[in-house]
Amino acid sequence: MAKSRYKPLLFTTTVRNPERYKYLLKVLLKYDGKILTTSLIDKVVFDLIANKLYIPFFVSRTLSLKKQLVFAYEPFSDTDTAKIIRNSPQNHKEAGFEKGWASRFDTFYKFAKELGFVYYEMNKVIEISTAGLKLANATEAEYSHLEQQIFLNAFVKYQRNNPFRRVLNANRPLVLLLQTIEELKKIDPNSTGITRLETPLILCWRDGNAAELASHIKNLRDKYGFKPSNEIVYEACKDLLNITTAGEKQFKPNNILNELPDEFIRKMRMTGLISMRGGGRFIDFNTLETEKIRYVLKRYTGEIPSFATERDFYDYMRVIDTNLVTIEARLITSESTKERLLNLWVDK
Repeated sequence: MAKSRYKPLLFTTTVRNPERYKYLLKVLLKYDGKILTTSLIDKVVFDLIANKLYIPFFVSRTLSLKKQLVFAYEPFSDTDTAKIIRNSPQNHKEAGFEKGWASRFDTFYKFAKELGFVYYEMNKVIEISTAGLKLANATEAEYSHLEQQIFLNAFVKYQRNNPFRRVLNANRPLVLLLQTIEELKKIDPNSTGITRLETPLILCWRDGNAAELASHIKNLRDKYGFKPSNEIVYEACKDLLNITTAGEKQFKPNNILNELPDEFIRKMRMTGLISMRGGGRFIDFNTLETEKIRYVLKRYTGEIPSFATERDFYDYMRVIDTNLVTIEARLITSESTKERLLNLWVDK
């Protein structure tokens, strides 16, 4: 087993746009409560490709399919979908899944599993949580507001050191971001948060000590102002991660300074708690959500719990904080989900 180490924060390389998850879950909702088998995965993959939620490279090399992708809103036909799958073998392997489309399925839904939206294992029942159901329902205009609430509910609890990851970093990234902004405002009441150039420090920070992180950022500002060079920031991140010269091949400057911050900011903005200021240079509190920010900083800044298994962490993540998510009438399209929710409310 590989030894745990400090790593920069990378949520997922497969589904970078968080807005896609509601559509991915909407497809999977059809199979909620069913046993996950290779043949069922084939059906899910078929639906994903037919609905243009995953576009294999073969589509871009086939003029007729490419035109449908660009100019047509309706799904691919069954014939075209089967053709795409047949001509798109997947040379991919994930632990616990067969090489090929089964492993590709896991990459589609793995992060949703980590966020508490769905739980699955091969040859076991697929379980979409109440949070996952609400996110799937956010595809409907009437429930679109739930998307932001569900991501907020997930990211306030999400922690680096969980059983899905093998890292030594121990913090809640969203909470660390909010705390650091708060600490910088204590240092300078006119502070407009942190700059995008300083974001990599949050991604590489080892623990949840926001005061120390804010002090670190302040020291960099004292030396280099608000525009430290890429080299300065990268060297600071290398120190936090204990990266040697040999390790630079794995953690490349462009990855740490550009790609990962872009992904992080996009997902944090989905919570509604942060805003971009100064033409996108600064990340600051969304003043329209001051009440929620105060609640999060009070409720989620305590000791970070530990979990023995992925299932344990999923069970923690799937719980809805009703101070952040509206409990209301919702669309239910799965009989197994209806039964599970009924049992939940009977228990309560």
